[in-house]
Amino acid sequence: MSQEKVDYKKQKKSGRKEEVKKERMIRRLWAVCAVVICVGLVGFIGYSLYGVIEENRMAAAIENMKTTDIDISAIRDYQNSLSADEDDAE
Repeated sequence: MSQEKVDYKKQKKSGRKEEVKKERMIRRLWAVCAVVICVGLVGFIGYSLYGVIEENRMAAAIENMKTTDIDISAIRDYQNSLSADEDDAE
């Protein structure tokens, strides 16, 4: 081998530890980013599904509600008589 090749290989070998550390750090950073993105997506999907389920449950509860009709004409008559009494008092 020529001296240039030997020098090149020595230089490459001397910087190998730092290069390996850098590659590991980048790989870990990508893994952490992927986990954060996945957790965010799962959380968003779960929250959205929860909202849809709750909306459907409330709609079903409203459909199943019983309604009662109330005749409030007696109350209106009473209120009208009170306001008529106030007008007569003046």
